[in-house]
Amino acid sequence: MITIEEGLLYHLQNTAGVAALVSTRVYPNKLPETVTFPAITYQRIDSPRVLTHDTSGATGTARPRFQFDAWGTTYASAKAVTDAIRAALNGYVGAMGTGGSTVTVQSSLIQDERFDDFGDAGILRISSDYIIWHLE
Repeated sequence: MITIEEGLLYHLQNTAGVAALVSTRVYPNKLPETVTFPAITYQRIDSPRVLTHDTSGATGTARPRFQFDAWGTTYASAKAVTDAIRAALNGYVGAMGTGGSTVTVQSSLIQDERFDDFGDAGILRISSDYIIWHLE
């Protein structure tokens, strides 16, 4: 089994609509110092887990919130990437990964979207948050 972060990276890089726009430019946490736009960054915001009161405590199910940032030099390019992320993730149920290295996603639903303009830098970002229920 792989981590949800590894599964998300594989899933985004191998979804045709996303790959057509960003190729493999999907990065955990932050952009590299030199980057070609458009690109995606993603990060875990929180990590709630489903717990029980029995002796084990954990059920093996988590529902973290992930933030996906679509970066571009124009609003249209950032919006196109945001739309491709939504098509790849919103409502997704199933395995993420490849072969025997997968993580099981039980539900992936968008929670929020917001726009940031970095002014004179010529960079725009559209952030979207997803709650992703998965097995650990």
